[in-house]
Amino acid sequence: MNFISYLLIQERKFLILLSILASLFIIPGISFIFSFPSFADEGIPSVRFSEIMYDLEGSDSGREWIEIFNFSQTETYDLSNWKLQEDETQHQLSDSGGGMSISPGTFVVIVDNPTTFQQDFPDFSGFLIDSSFSLNNSGETLVLKSTGEAGVLIDETSYSSSWGGTGNGNSIGLINSSWKETEPTPGSPNVLAVQSAGDNSSTQDNSGKKISFTSPATALSGKEFSIDVYLSNFDTGSFALKVLIGQDGKFIYGSTKGDSGWLTQNGKWLEMPKVSIGSSGSVRKEIFAKVDDDAASGNYLIAVSVAQKEDDGTFKTIWSTKDLLSKDLKVDAAPVSTGNISADTPTSHSIADLIGSSEDSNPKSGFEGEVLGIEDSSQEDGLNFYIILGFFGLLTGTFGLLIFKRLADERKELDGEDIGNITKDKGQGLKAGNKILRAHKNRKENQRNHKRNRARPKNLRHLNSNRIN
Repeated sequence: MNFISYLLIQERKFLILLSILASLFIIPGISFIFSFPSFADEGIPSVRFSEIMYDLEGSDSGREWIEIFNFSQTETYDLSNWKLQEDETQHQLSDSGGGMSISPGTFVVIVDNPTTFQQDFPDFSGFLIDSSFSLNNSGETLVLKSTGEAGVLIDETSYSSSWGGTGNGNSIGLINSSWKETEPTPGSPNVLAVQSAGDNSSTQDNSGKKISFTSPATALSGKEFSIDVYLSNFDTGSFALKVLIGQDGKFIYGSTKGDSGWLTQNGKWLEMPKVSIGSSGSVRKEIFAKVDDDAASGNYLIAVSVAQKEDDGTFKTIWSTKDLLSKDLKVDAAPVSTGNISADTPTSHSIADLIGSSEDSNPKSGFEGEVLGIEDSSQEDGLNFYIILGFFGLLTGTFGLLIFKRLADERKELDGEDIGNITKDKGQGLKAGNKILRAHKNRKENQRNHKRNRARPKNLRHLNSNRIN
């Protein structure tokens, strides 16, 4: 008798326990796998915050608005049961006349007051949703959630006044998955804000050439980040861009990603990122930079230098370093183990996880309107866990049931053998018993005959004996 048979005979509870454990794994496993499509399509809608107007010029009362965007290319979502939450206050979303659904690849603007919004943007012809809220000018956390049975968290972002848009007529919006200061474009792709020379946000020479740029307020040493540069009133030609990072007038702590890799401030202009300017006299360009790996924590300045390509192929700088626009940059020294820390512009956590990193090894020019990177990958990471759990439950449960079936088969076989043995032993016992009974019967018969013979008279026995003789 093997060990499994022993368990079957001695511990019948083992079979019951095994079947219960198998069902506990296999039922949720099958449920997760076969409910995957509806979970992806309905559980976590691909709708994200895309632009926030939180601090307008003049009064903010009734004029604030929040734009959302539907990343899905196939799904239309009903907003009837959705709510906007700012910090701990929830606000209902209401129909302002255009319905309560958001179609694939479209924007919806959530407004505090539809009438006031239309006065600020008389040419707006998009989709409005009415609500009631008052955004904090220094920054706060915004949450978009559904209030149905599932209560799904759809998106969450915490904005800060350090991102820009502080009472200067600009908003903040997502461009290449990073929050940046943008021109107000409700219902349309985001456009980087270009600020005037009067507010010390651009550099301009006597000929009218002007440069402005948007850079992060903080950076981690050794980690790449992006800078959005705008050149205007330039002559036609080819130009090169270089990022300078320094302290106390010494710009020696930064590197620019060029055509062949990272270049220091002394790198050749020929290898720096380049732009071509046509008859419009302006161009936008996203370039990439990083603070040196060994830079200490502290307050630095960041600037962008421009050089024009001459007829002989050399490059000539347009502004001297002392004349360049510079902005504050707070640098944090990289920890011993940097993990996956990103030094990019502060971004919405859910956008970084669900849409993807804003880092791009191929700098792009003319990115105006590239609001969010339309690719819809919002469900992939979050659902991998459920797929793995589902398959694990399915395989574990199936394996348990197979073991259960084998044990049951062995028990059946063992029970059959026991019954056969009992039947065989019983048959042999019956034969032996019958033989004993017959022998006993014969003895009884002989005894009765013997007694009858003894009871007869002697003469009869003698006559009987003579007759026999």
